This record gives sequence, structure tokens and C-alpha cells, in this order.
Amino acid sequence: GGGIVNGSVSGGKSGGSGAGSKGDGDGGASAPLAPSTLERCLALVRRVLQLAMPCMMVTVATWSCVRISPANLLLWRFDEAHFLHALRIDPNDWRILDTYAELLFREGRTEEARPFTERAQKVIPPGTLKAILVAAKNNIFLQDPDAACFLYGEAWNQGLGPDSAQLQNNVGICALRQWYAQPDLKDQFLEVAETSLKRAKEVAKTEQHQETTGKNLAKFYVWKESGGTYSGNMMW
Repeated sequence: GGGIVNGSVSGGKSGGSGAGSKGDGDGGASAPLAPSTLERCLALVRRVLQLAMPCMMVTVATWSCVRISPANLLLWRFDEAHFLHALRIDPNDWRILDTYAELLFREGRTEEARPFTERAQKVIPPGTLKAILVAAKNNIFLQDPDAACFLYGEAWNQGLGPDSAQLQNNVGICALRQWYAQPDLKDQFLEVAETSLKRAKEVAKTEQHQETTGKNLAKFYVWKESGGTYSGNMMW
């Protein structure tokens, strides 16, 4: 493929020289090409074009795919028609239900999102960490943080997700909610909160997760030292 491209470029350079000769001809200094020479030149040009055309077609096709693929991804993420069409095919696809509901929540369309979230909660397969995280997140969106924290705590107690920044971070924040709610168990919840928030920062992989867990842990140490109200961000 590279050889064809280089050949095409070389042909372009030869054409450049020809253009210069033509310019000289406008000044009346150049003689016309002999018929045999002209035929050889035309044959060479045709050969170069034949060799270059497949490469050009592949290049155009590849560029079209590069341009179209992100557009399709954006459509799938933001075009409601695609979600609704998918749900008509399978009304109990919990991944589509969850993704579409989250999109509606983020747009402030809470009441529209609620039925999709509630349906997702009923059909999410139990037991896996992914399912637990989705179900807990949905409880947050449904304004039921106690139910969400219960699910996070259950997963943590079962030893699930030791390397999940989302789970560890959210367990830490839930422990601090319990610190306020159950003063007689403050020391226990304080230890869980610190352990989990530190672990979340250690295992965070993405830049956004590293930033969030770092801020949450820093806020925790300020709160632990100075008191007041702890305000941290949960992660999905």
C-alpha cells in the first residue's frame, strides 16, 4: 500500500515538472512533444492512475468509517428513539432500561425516568457486583439512599469488589452516614469509612475516579480533625 502511495506522489512530482514546462511554453520557448513521446506520457499517466485508484478508494472508505462510527455511538447514547426501539424488542433488557433511565435523570426528567428505573430494579439479575452497583445507584436516583447503602454494605460484607473504586468509595460514604445515625457505633463506622476511602483511592483507575476518591479522602481527614459536616461524592 505504501509503495502505491509513494508511486502516486512521484507521479505528482513529475506532473509538477510538466506544468513548469507548459509554463515555459506559454512564453513561446518550448517545442510541442512528438506523437510517440506524448503517447508514452499518456500511457504512464493512465498506469499511475490505475495503481493509485485502489489506494485512494481504500483511503476514502476508511475515512468515511472513521467519521461515521463516532456519530453512530453518539446516536446510541443520546437518541431516545434507539433506546425506545430496543425496549420494544426486549422490554426487560435491564442494561437498556438502566442506561435510558440514567439519561433521563441527568436531563432532569425525573418522573419520566422513574418507571424505567423501577422496571430495571425488578429485572436486574441478582448476585453479581455489577448488578449490585446498578441497583444501588438506581436507589440513589429514586431518592432512597438507605436502600442503596444497604446494598453497598451487603456487597462489602460478602467480600465483593475489593478492587472496585466505586464500591469502596460508596461504602466509605455510607459508613459516615451511619456514623451520624448511630452514635453508639461511631468508632466502628469511622474505621470502616477510613479503610474504604483509602482503598478506593488506591484502586481507582480512571482519571475521574482518582480525582473523586482523592478529594473524598482529603475531605475525610479534614472532617476527622476539625469536625463539622462531611460532604463527599458517590461514584457510579
